Amino acid sequence: MPVAATCPNCKASYTLDEAARGKRLRCRRCQASWMPDSPATPRVESVERGGLAVAPLPPLTSNRWLWLAGGGVGLLLLACFVAGTVWWLTRSAEQSASAWLPPPAAPAPAVAAGDGMIPLAKLEEVKAATVFIKVEAPGGWASGSGFVMKVNDETAYIITNDHVVTPPDELLFTTRPSIFGPRRLPGRGKGKATHTAVFSSGTPREQTAPATVMATDPKRDLAILKVTGVRGLPTPLDFTSQPALIETSPVYIFGFPFGEMLATAKGHPAVTVGKGNVSSLRLDELGKLAVVQIDGDLNPGNSGGPVVDPQGRLVGVAVAKIKNTRIGLAIPNNQLAEMLNVKFAE
Repeated sequence: MPVAATCPNCKASYTLDEAARGKRLRCRRCQASWMPDSPATPRVESVERGGLAVAPLPPLTSNRWLWLAGGGVGLLLLACFVAGTVWWLTRSAEQSASAWLPPPAAPAPAVAAGDGMIPLAKLEEVKAATVFIKVEAPGGWASGSGFVMKVNDETAYIITNDHVVTPPDELLFTTRPSIFGPRRLPGRGKGKATHTAVFSSGTPREQTAPATVMATDPKRDLAILKVTGVRGLPTPLDFTSQPALIETSPVYIFGFPFGEMLATAKGHPAVTVGKGNVSSLRLDELGKLAVVQIDGDLNPGNSGGPVVDPQGRLVGVAVAKIKNTRIGLAIPNNQLAEMLNVKFAE
């Protein structure tokens, strides 16, 4: 009985005898061999074509697609593993290196009054109110510091020390000290001392005006100068209250130590700002604050300058220093208020 057979490789159809069943056949079209009753994929044998042995590829089955897909997934996982390993090794190296490096510097805190630093706006205000005072006396020349306590239009009243406006002979210079060398005073005459106030000393805004002594208190070592005809006067410093002070409280000392000796040009010096601490609060027999003792540098020329706290509030008037020590003295605000008969806010 004839048997129909189809080549599983090229789908060529054949009609075979019953005797061919179970025998291996060869397709005359593609030269593939197979057994008609076998469901397996025919075995492909190489065929000589043009002198080359060519083996046709069998068609892909679903199992082979699964193998290819699995291989792709495996390659992807391998790539992820390699990338993760490289990242981990790099991260570990960075951490090991950072362990030997110093920690990054913390950002500088903003300057604030509570940090013991005087705010910039208040610093400029106190500097502007600090005045350089020059004195031409019959026996020589002297200088000191002061600060504006009151302003009325173009008139200013300046606080300083009595020993600044009436300097004793031992504080007078017969030559004007300077970093450029001593300069002799031209034509010192006889008579009363003359006073000059220099505002914004050592800056392009500098203004110079003659000053008149309005009042002195030798006991408290305080004096008041009056200056007129000065435009753009600075904001005066308030002296009608006393900031709360304790030992170790930080203070700032404004003035002109050594006078023109520190001038960088043949003129007037710029203001100097020093820093110190309250080392003692000395009371009088009535229990009132008489002297603020300071651990800081007060030098000749600082006399009469303002001493302020970190908020820029007036603590007192610089007056003296104990020789060969860092002990300076300031007259507290209440003494100034009593001199002027001004109600003092406790």
